[in-house]
Amino acid sequence: MITPDQFWMLLSIALFGFLLVSLVALLLKSGSNKRKTKELDTLQSKLKTKTKETENLKIEFQSKEEELENLKSKFRPVTSIEDEASRLQKEVDALQQKTKNVRSTYSQKRKLLEELEREVAVFDERMSFAEFGVYEPHFHFDDSETYKEEIKKIRELQKEMVSGKTATICPTDWTVDGSVSKGRAMANRQIRLT
Repeated sequence: MITPDQFWMLLSIALFGFLLVSLVALLLKSGSNKRKTKELDTLQSKLKTKTKETENLKIEFQSKEEELENLKSKFRPVTSIEDEASRLQKEVDALQQKTKNVRSTYSQKRKLLEELEREVAVFDERMSFAEFGVYEPHFHFDDSETYKEEIKKIRELQKEMVSGKTATICPTDWTVDGSVSKGRAMANRQIRLT
């Protein structure tokens, strides 16, 4: 590859050679010295002019090179912006993929949450019934005979409590139709019912 300086140097040499050959050819063709001298002076003058033009072109070329470098440095941020835009696009793509993954796991976790909420609702319902004394009994017996015996013991205990009037407590003395004895009879019937 030829550098700009080498190009101008070769152009100058070629131009100088052309002018020199032209000068020699003119000298050979012309018969008279005066004419030869005059032509030689003309050619030398043309050579000086072309040399000056070559120098001016070289200076102009260097000026344009500097201008090009200035433009490159001026627009370097623009090319950097393109690189930055490319980098940001990759980042956006990565974030979109992450968002897609989060939405997918959110959907799965949402389904799990809804399922757990249904299960909790069942337990909440059982808790509200337990507040009223209605609950599912839990027994830890190895066999049905042990269970049966335990039920018998509990029934005997309940009968004793009803007979001893300790199954429930009625702190108020009730009167029915103005009779305290009818009120006590009603309270005893209620104790036996429970």
